[in-house]
Amino acid sequence: MRLTWVDERALASLSDSVTPAGVVALCRYVDGRRQLWSVLLTGGAAASLREEFIRQARSIATPRERPESSVPSELAVVFGVSGTLEILTWWLQNRKRCSVEQIAEILDMLVIAPILRA
Repeated sequence: MRLTWVDERALASLSDSVTPAGVVALCRYVDGRRQLWSVLLTGGAAASLREEFIRQARSIATPRERPESSVPSELAVVFGVSGTLEILTWWLQNRKRCSVEQIAEILDMLVIAPILRA
């Protein structure tokens, strides 16, 4: 499975240059394609999608290694991708609980910000 524009949006949310607006853009992108993402994240493709995102995130993270970080980049990649996908999956299954902005804030608070602080 090769993702192109989709992975750029999702993986950008895990970069060290991510902004809150970028996380909102990712959530808007998923929300605008809710049916597709629901199938991808809750159906039989979920494990393959996760592995592909991790593979692609590794290739982006390797050139950006930060030796001063106390968290190994491999762990940050796996955690970032897994956490992002888990939160998006939960949101897709519980649409009425959070708006795009609210889920972006949750994603930033629980996944993105902790990785960037490490």
